[in-house]
Amino acid sequence: MELETLLVGRVRSGDREALAEFVRRYEPLIRARFREQFATSPRGVFDTSDFFATVSRRADAVMGKGAAEGGNESPGELLGRIMRAAASDYARSLEAERRAHRNRIPAEIGSEPTRTVDRDEKSVVSRLDATDGQIFRLRALGAEHGVVGQALGMTESAVRMRWSRILGRLQRLARQA
Repeated sequence: MELETLLVGRVRSGDREALAEFVRRYEPLIRARFREQFATSPRGVFDTSDFFATVSRRADAVMGKGAAEGGNESPGELLGRIMRAAASDYARSLEAERRAHRNRIPAEIGSEPTRTVDRDEKSVVSRLDATDGQIFRLRALGAEHGVVGQALGMTESAVRMRWSRILGRLQRLARQA
């Protein structure tokens, strides 16, 4: 406890090495908070190492500006503020990445169907819900399951499962038509 108090005092006095040590001590907590907040994000977009490095760099930048010296904010509060700001930036980046994929995918796969669709097929397809209709249209344009997943913010396996169900549903609807 006394060692922690000394470390906090050094951080408050503007000691960059002390802040780096403080951040290292709380690394497991920083990584756990990140995983909690971004548990549903696609794999490979962000990882805890990136986030921890970002928090460390931002903490060092704050100390470099002297923003932690003589302030009323505890080192824990400072670290929390830095983590919230970094998480907010990551969330904005994730949303921008999703928008970019949605906007880019149709251009990559073309805009014209590879075959003509007759009136009966159009009638059957129009009975699908919005997401299944998008999956059907993208697959009809030749998009792979993974590309469709990126475009719609879904996993490849979820697209495969829905595609299988769509085909089954279309067969049943076609028999009824």
